[in-house]
Amino acid sequence: MAELSAEAGLITPNLTEAALLLGEDYRNVPTSQAGMEQWLSRLSLEGKRSVVITGVSFAPKTIGAGCFDHSRGRIHFAMARQEAASFYGTGDLFAAVLLGGFLLTNLSLGQPSVSSYLAPFMLEENLRLVGQYLAGFFCIIGHLFPLYFGFRGGKGVLTTLGMMLILDWKVALLSLLMFIIVVLFSRMVSLGSICAAATMAVLTYVFRMFVYKQDASTVIFCTCMAVLIAAILIIKHIPNIKRIAKGTESKLSFGKK
Repeated sequence: MAELSAEAGLITPNLTEAALLLGEDYRNVPTSQAGMEQWLSRLSLEGKRSVVITGVSFAPKTIGAGCFDHSRGRIHFAMARQEAASFYGTGDLFAAVLLGGFLLTNLSLGQPSVSSYLAPFMLEENLRLVGQYLAGFFCIIGHLFPLYFGFRGGKGVLTTLGMMLILDWKVALLSLLMFIIVVLFSRMVSLGSICAAATMAVLTYVFRMFVYKQDASTVIFCTCMAVLIAAILIIKHIPNIKRIAKGTESKLSFGKK
């Protein structure tokens, strides 16, 4: 992990990961702002990269993140009230949103040719949409290819459904309807997932282009993201596709034994 992160310009470890990167005991993390500032400084490789440590807490019932901003050479802390519950996947979501914002900021400050090419996506009304798609995409990638599980994961279709319910609930519900219909007739969840993914990509173009009548740059971006996500989901189902072709894919049983 240390070798991989050494090449990164931005890292987002939690407290345990930060301790491992620094060679410290993960059971003895800093509980003071001064101690956490030292960790941020060390992880930044003497100011050469930006660092965000999540799960930081200096007082009971508070939690937040500590950040070293490489571009300004400053350390910031963002704290909030800690909820008495566990929310799996929030770390992935946080990292995805952070990366989306990081990419948008750096691309908008890039070379004139790059900025001119990306100008339609940098408009205020499109920034949120771009950020949402990027955040959702990296959430899906994080679930399908988790680093700490040898890049072997799942729940990509379910994560995509959650993303689309936020981005375009009409497309999400119609894709879900396709899933239900296919599963009811074929009794194969995998086939339903594949058809739902393809439906999501097609309907994204149809709704953006003909229903919402959005500008060309928005239609192209949303459609490309939908096609990319659908392609990844279908590729992940290649073993299922082979079993479907051979007639050996497992099926649901709706009747009584």
